[in-house]
Amino acid sequence: MITESPIEVGSVPIIPCGGHRDASRLLLDASTQRLAVSVRFVNAYSVACASQDPDYMEILKESGWNFADGVPVAWLGRRKSGLHGFGCTRGPSTFVQTLHDSVDVACVSHFFIGSSDESLKEMLRVIERDFPGVRVAGAFSPPFGPVSESLIDECEQRIKSSGASLVWVALGTPKQDFFTDVLSRRVNLPCAGVGAAFDFLSGSVKEAPSFLRGTGVEWLYRLAAEPQRLWRRYTFGTARFLFAVARDGGLFSRGSAPEARE
Repeated sequence: MITESPIEVGSVPIIPCGGHRDASRLLLDASTQRLAVSVRFVNAYSVACASQDPDYMEILKESGWNFADGVPVAWLGRRKSGLHGFGCTRGPSTFVQTLHDSVDVACVSHFFIGSSDESLKEMLRVIERDFPGVRVAGAFSPPFGPVSESLIDECEQRIKSSGASLVWVALGTPKQDFFTDVLSRRVNLPCAGVGAAFDFLSGSVKEAPSFLRGTGVEWLYRLAAEPQRLWRRYTFGTARFLFAVARDGGLFSRGSAPEARE
């Protein structure tokens, strides 16, 4: 159960969360209760995109859960809220933690959408090897391209026929967040967008060493690993993020902890 009110970072409401272990518990609870919730792991790039796209901002503000995936978002959330438990909640770390924790929850089964066929098959082999007991309901690598009504229909049919209780989507930001917003309501299940998590677990993309995760400089490792794909994201995205949080006073304001809510 979420007990704290969201804190806005760059106008995006972020749910205070202690980190990926807490997020895992929330996801498993949502899975067992069959909650139709879109789960997003919001980093500086997400806030930057939302500041430029009213439709994306509307999705992030109006429905679902947004966790702080990235040190800048978590730091600003702590500064504005006064909550020391406002932790960095990485999507890939939450994904792995939830796989691990779900072994002991008999009613939870996972469905995976995204990545390439090769990467997805390798990830399933890794899960079978490293997470014995995890229940996999199904997996689907959709064709590259925009989210279409026919794709959503196909995913809905696959998920419903599989008996899954928790859906993971790895289509990249912001595409996956538009997708999970619609899909979660179609299948009446939690659907979480986790970006590169499938590729990290499969080994097709090198993840930053553990000592760099959550330090605020993990982006430098990713930029060095994929400079052609990511340089625009980090160059222009960082500037837009700083502008967005400065505009809503997030860089300078300091608040007190909000009252708990059901």
